Amino acid sequence: MNRYIIQPPQQLISGSIVIEYKDERIFGLEIQSRRLPSQPPGNGYEERLSRQFVDYFDDPSRPFSLQLAPEGTDFQRRVWEALRTIKSGDIARYGELAWQLSSSPRAIGNACRRNPIAILIPCHRVVAATGIGGFAGTRSGPHIDQKLRLLQHEGVSL
Repeated sequence: MNRYIIQPPQQLISGSIVIEYKDERIFGLEIQSRRLPSQPPGNGYEERLSRQFVDYFDDPSRPFSLQLAPEGTDFQRRVWEALRTIKSGDIARYGELAWQLSSSPRAIGNACRRNPIAILIPCHRVVAATGIGGFAGTRSGPHIDQKLRLLQHEGVSL
């Protein structure tokens, strides 16, 4: 497994993005709360990763075209596939996704919490019926602030 670190604009993400990949497939993407040492792209794939994230940071409507390989249960993968259909600038509600997938809002929230590839599987675009909802297993604090910044970057205001 390879790791590549991306430094996003600090006003959007205060820490670093750590991507785990193998054979040009992403298995994990984690938003770190602190800045990690930068590294230049070590190969063509890392250059492509870097370019696509720079494009997203400049214009969030530009789609990613990266192969994802999240590991999870069949249900989690179904939820994550549904999340990938939510376009930048749009949101979905936990209840809507639950109805679409014949599940419950709580199960959708649990699948979002276990999402191993944040941003690319955009769980930040899922909100509660009456507000922002949770993010990364929390309902307040820096993770919620991060969710709000990502949504604002994508043109969503709640």
